[in-house]
Amino acid sequence: MQTAPLNIITSYMAHLEKECKTQAILLPAEVQSDKFHVELALLPHPVVPGNGAIRIRLRATACAELAATEAALNDCLASSIRLALFFDHAEGFALCNEGTGSAPDDGAKEYGMAYHTAIREDDELFTDLNERDGQYSYRESWLVELEVKESAIAF
Repeated sequence: MQTAPLNIITSYMAHLEKECKTQAILLPAEVQSDKFHVELALLPHPVVPGNGAIRIRLRATACAELAATEAALNDCLASSIRLALFFDHAEGFALCNEGTGSAPDDGAKEYGMAYHTAIREDDELFTDLNERDGQYSYRESWLVELEVKESAIAF
């Protein structure tokens, strides 16, 4: 099975959403959300590690704008913990059929691996939104490298 590079990313997004119960958005997007979500931005220069694989690089940023309430902070922290556990180790994911968003029915699946690295700027995790009283912005980022066999990519 060969697949388009964008399908590799959307397959990973579906895996992330399922495992973390958090919306994933591929940038640039017209979708705007104040709810907790993960924005995925493509980074230039795919990596060729020399083992017959290609790694597509992304920056994953968890984002939220939240009220300074106990419930909102608890929801944000719970989502952040789920993501921290997810991004703490390599994740395998099945490549979906293009257009359907589901894994192949015939059992002939291709898999990818996602390697995650934290990008720490801890001083900026919670910042005041000056234009709104009692509102905070939350942002945390990881480098994501999606590795698949070179033979799995249609190019």
